[in-house]
Amino acid sequence: KNRTGFGWRTTMTSLRFDSRLNANRKLAALIYYTNLNNFDYQRNKYKDSDGSQDVRLVNSSKLEEFGGKAWMEHTLNAKNKLTYGLETSLRDYMPSHTYRKTQGNTTEYDNGHLKLYTLSAYAHNETKYKGWLFDYGLRASLYNNGHKTKLAVEPRLKATTFVNENNKLMFAYDHMYQPVHTVHEMKYTIRNDFWVPFQ
Repeated sequence: KNRTGFGWRTTMTSLRFDSRLNANRKLAALIYYTNLNNFDYQRNKYKDSDGSQDVRLVNSSKLEEFGGKAWMEHTLNAKNKLTYGLETSLRDYMPSHTYRKTQGNTTEYDNGHLKLYTLSAYAHNETKYKGWLFDYGLRASLYNNGHKTKLAVEPRLKATTFVNENNKLMFAYDHMYQPVHTVHEMKYTIRNDFWVPFQ
């Protein structure tokens, strides 16, 4: 009896804290954990001259992430609200992990772990002006993969106005960097996607 399949398994949990310091300031913090698992499996059960055989093989790509952030919302006046904060995370990638179980005997092997450390600081301001809402800011991030460190500076701008009660006009510009790459691998008729940090 043969069985094959593939799928995703996701685990996420977080803890958040909010505090209103005064009428104009609000403080918030968040810590979180995420586990992503992309896998395909095969299970073969058969009988031969040695008796019944049960072989299970699982290939997977795993990602674990621990992170946290803290930010402050500061209402400067009736037309301006400033938000600023810090974010940090540690990601552990296991692009290829194989689990084989035969008659109760388990063998596991992989191609090693890849890590990505991230530290970011950001600030953006919301300004109301003549029926428009402008949101402009800047984010600076440090990415480290254990061998290299890269600095990314990301400006952003958004302008919004209501044309009438039912319609809204928005313009947005973001300059962003992606420190993680997706790799596609074909196994027979199954396509596997897994993630690796920049190299």
